[in-house]
Amino acid sequence: MNKYQNKKVVIMGLGRMEKGSGIAAALFFAKQQAQVIVTDLRTARLLNKNSLKKIKKFKNIKIILGQHRKDDFAQADIIVKNPAVKPNSKFIKIAQENNAQILTDLGLFFEYINKKNIKIIGITGTRGKSTITTIIYEILKKKYKNKVYLGGNIGTSPLNFMAKLKSGDIVVMEIASFQLHDLVNHHFDIAVITNILPDHLDYYASMQEYQKDKENIFKNQNKNDFLILNQDDRKVKAMAKKANSKIFFYSKSKKVKLKEIYLLGEHSLYNIAAAYQVAKIMQIPEKDIISTVKNFKGVANRMELIREYHGIKFYNDTTSTHPQATIVALQALPKKRIILISGGNTKNIPLAEMAKEINKRVKILILFPGNANYLLPTGISVKNISQAVRAAWQHAQSGDTILFSPGLTWLPEINEFARGEVFVKNVKKIS
Repeated sequence: MNKYQNKKVVIMGLGRMEKGSGIAAALFFAKQQAQVIVTDLRTARLLNKNSLKKIKKFKNIKIILGQHRKDDFAQADIIVKNPAVKPNSKFIKIAQENNAQILTDLGLFFEYINKKNIKIIGITGTRGKSTITTIIYEILKKKYKNKVYLGGNIGTSPLNFMAKLKSGDIVVMEIASFQLHDLVNHHFDIAVITNILPDHLDYYASMQEYQKDKENIFKNQNKNDFLILNQDDRKVKAMAKKANSKIFFYSKSKKVKLKEIYLLGEHSLYNIAAAYQVAKIMQIPEKDIISTVKNFKGVANRMELIREYHGIKFYNDTTSTHPQATIVALQALPKKRIILISGGNTKNIPLAEMAKEINKRVKILILFPGNANYLLPTGISVKNISQAVRAAWQHAQSGDTILFSPGLTWLPEINEFARGEVFVKNVKKIS
């Protein structure tokens, strides 16, 4: 009998991603013949339909939506916590008081691969981590082919491919601060930290707490491991003093020029430089690194060119949930030819710099509802994404760019990936 058979397991937070941590954990434990309860505060309308279909195929999974029930947590043997659940959650405390084991999908993953000779490359930081993670993955595939896997905060829980892993395989993972907070018995052979900017201050009590979670990526590294740090970020550069690993610094890449790549913005040269350092450690020939970088067209939802129609370009930058992300997006596009779709809810991050950049560069501002809008310049108010796209199209002229880069969260209404899907659907309807 496996150790999870007949255990009472509560998956706290199904999430919106079809291959995310919630659904992956639910399916993992269901296949282990545990008695699984999936509970999410959102209703079925706000969750992924395909995930719900998969769950309903298992008789040993029960679904509780729109609420968390105290009894489920009091009676559980194991709680699998969604990364966004705060550590001080009253439901987690109930489970702990009743001696339940608190797990995460990444915790399960590291337990599974322990002593299995799987190389783990982790990338964290406030901005740039998704792009760097994906570039590294694409470069490594040149040499290592089907021995390279991509996962983590980028939308695919490693539980999805964990059972396929063999000795010598490589996993490249984007790791968010929430995920790092819960990791204890983890080990990254190569870790990358991009930058530290004020973020998630609705979750963390201070920037120090946020940074401490980021630093957890190298906590269990040793002298045989590698830590790659952005030397132009003061906070990140100072982390070298706390690490036991081999330190490599990176700055803006001089290996390629902006006009030679598809990616927009000076910040892309930092992302390329970080990926380059990892590739060299992994002994990838320079010609393969450069050719991959030059052919890399970006990551979905991050300054992604969706369409050009009647001379108007539509960019999906939905994962811009931080004002700095919107700032660099605006700086990458022609001034005063931008129609920006923004607005939303604050994470207690100052918005003055973003507002200044909007005034300087944006032709028309369209605002989705939210509690942060009073901190931004006056714009056209809309109720939903469909109205936003329609308003942007009505005001656009040939040569303009319609940019969907809120710089804010739209939670609890909708998460960034789901809002990106809706934006893209509406853009493609325009005729």
